[in-house]
Amino acid sequence: IGFTGLNCSQQICLNDCSNQGECINGNCICNTGFHGKDCSQKDCEKNCNNKGTCIDSKCYCDKGFYGKLCDKRSCLN
Repeated sequence: IGFTGLNCSQQICLNDCSNQGECINGNCICNTGFHGKDCSQKDCEKNCNNKGTCIDSKCYCDKGFYGKLCDKRSCLN
């Protein structure tokens, strides 16, 4: 399990990298705009300005930030 080819020497990748990347030695190398173990998750625009976490192409902002791209600062108090 986990190998393919004529002599079973090629490792396969999870979900064949979701057709969004290349399988190299059993690991997905994702195309630009995608990430995850199987390249199934779409990147967020501007990577959430490094002020949040990108999950399924949606930014979940860190405390103190908001907006679609976490580019707005929340007021304290």
